[in-house]
Amino acid sequence: MNFAARYEKQKNHQQWKSMMFTTQICYKAMKILLIISMIFGVASKAISQESIMADIKLEKLDRLIELAIENYPQRKIMDSRESLAKSTLNGARVSYFDALNASYFYRPESKTAIDPANPYVVNGWQLGVTLNPGTLLQKPFQVKQAKKAYEIAKLETQEYRLQLTNEVKSRYYDYVLSLSELKSQTQAAQDAEALFEDARLKYERNEIERSEYSSAREAYYLTNSEFRLAEIAFLKTKDLLEQLIGVKVADIE
Repeated sequence: MNFAARYEKQKNHQQWKSMMFTTQICYKAMKILLIISMIFGVASKAISQESIMADIKLEKLDRLIELAIENYPQRKIMDSRESLAKSTLNGARVSYFDALNASYFYRPESKTAIDPANPYVVNGWQLGVTLNPGTLLQKPFQVKQAKKAYEIAKLETQEYRLQLTNEVKSRYYDYVLSLSELKSQTQAAQDAEALFEDARLKYERNEIERSEYSSAREAYYLTNSEFRLAEIAFLKTKDLLEQLIGVKVADIE
């Protein structure tokens, strides 16, 4: 056999070994995917026919919105600004009297009408009223500005209530979805644990090969990792919702 033939034979042998190694990897990956698919298939079987809409409670959502409007600090700030603008408007309306200045003086009747030490012409009560035209002319503009500021404050309060309502809805939907995902992942983790335990017992009895046992173990670790991530996601959405409503979600369930 010449050098070219030997080289070609070696090359074919290496290609065959590489192909066999790739086939083994693909086979192992397919088994892992099959186990995971079985786990998630079992976990989702109970809820596959249900929509997430079934978990959304409109009465509870309305109660969450009421709590947010009642307790959220930023909403209280907006209401306080509106009250302040209203008080400013009322103050501007009565400030017309600022242009007037009234004074009085009383001189006893028993004294003489003309006294060099206290030279008043008449005795008794003396009244005086002065009017500042510049101040008086400014008042309509000040009242108009205060009225516009009050209207703006009311509109800002209304707008914020709408934004707060939408934010409560959004966070509630995220909360419901994360809770549903947590339930699904909990079931998947329990199923993966059962399959792994079954594979472990069979492997100890030499009923299955190590590759099958390893596949079950990897699927178990993967589903547990997904379960922990689902727990964290649920806690985050719950905290975000409670931040708006000011109370624990569990207290209104």
